[in-house]
Amino acid sequence: KMNTVNLIGNLCNDWEFVTTSNGNMYGKNTLAIRKDKENTLFIPIRVWAGAVELVDKYTKKGDKLGISGRLDVYNFKEKGSEKNSYYTYVNVQDITFCERK
Repeated sequence: KMNTVNLIGNLCNDWEFVTTSNGNMYGKNTLAIRKDKENTLFIPIRVWAGAVELVDKYTKKGDKLGISGRLDVYNFKEKGSEKNSYYTYVNVQDITFCERK
C-alpha cells in the first residue's frame, strides 16, 4: 500500500494547536501551493508529537515548507444530519524548512 504525499508551499496561518481527548497534541495549518499564476491549492496539514514543538518555535505564517507525509481522511456526521462528511488532510511525517518570510 502506497500513500505518500510530498509538497512545497507557504503556511497560510500561524499554527493552531489542539489536544485530543487522550492527551495527544497536534498542530493544524494550511499549506498554500501555487499551481500557476491564477490558481492556488490550499492543503490542510497536521503535525504530531515532537514536530509540534519544532513548528511552534521555528515557523510562522508565510514561511515556505517542504513536507512529506500521508493523506488521511476523517469522516464524521454533522449535528442533525444522517449524512457522512469527510475532511481530508496531510498527516506530516517530515518537514524541510525552505525559507522564512
